[in-house]
Amino acid sequence: MSGNADGALDLLWLDARGYGQTGLLARPDTMQLRAARIDAGGELESDGPVDTKTCSCCQTSSARLGDGSLIVAYRDRTDAEIRDISIVRLFDGAWTDPVNVHPDGWEFSGCPVNGPAVAAQGERVAVAWFTAADDVAAVKLAFSDDAGTGFAAPARIDLGDPLGRVDTLFLEDGSVLVTWLEWQGDDEVLLACRALNGRGCVTRQVLARNSADASMNFPRMARIGHEVYFAWTTPINARQSTITVMRGQLGALE
Repeated sequence: MSGNADGALDLLWLDARGYGQTGLLARPDTMQLRAARIDAGGELESDGPVDTKTCSCCQTSSARLGDGSLIVAYRDRTDAEIRDISIVRLFDGAWTDPVNVHPDGWEFSGCPVNGPAVAAQGERVAVAWFTAADDVAAVKLAFSDDAGTGFAAPARIDLGDPLGRVDTLFLEDGSVLVTWLEWQGDDEVLLACRALNGRGCVTRQVLARNSADASMNFPRMARIGHEVYFAWTTPINARQSTITVMRGQLGALE
């Protein structure tokens, strides 16, 4: 969901209406990425498919570019069960065709529940994602300098045993902050990386460590001025958990 300068609201979601259906716009037994726009008066302005075959439950991510257009990253799905990351862009009221961020070639006959994260600054775009192509788990980060029309070769930023569940945002100096979960021994750790285009991670920091049987789930972050707020699930016991929020100064992450 993303607000527009004209007061309209753009919504995107994974939609299962194609399952068991036939017709020109339906692909049987596949999940769709769909989008709708609600105008400033609360009326439905448009509603339609963006991609008629996607991974069934990996989270989507969106960001606004400098010109106000919307860019969306999601896990795509081919007929051969390749589940790599694609982006689409809403420009002048129309959705572009999907663009593959990088051909990892992850063949997986199921949903890993591990979506990408996209951030934008002007025309610059950064996408972080998890893949396990060739049975090698990895967290990757790729940059685009042309609003997502094309992406440079990605950098692998994990330490060797990642779970994924990424988030990303641009910092004021043009670097990108990425978070993800990784195994370190028996512990699940939340890692942050400050990355530069062409250099990958320039610094890494462990933000939290979890030794419980339950997971930290899907950590998220947001920037307000010179501060970044991190939030994640902290397990209390087998049936209870709480949300932990941590505030960090950008200088402390360098």
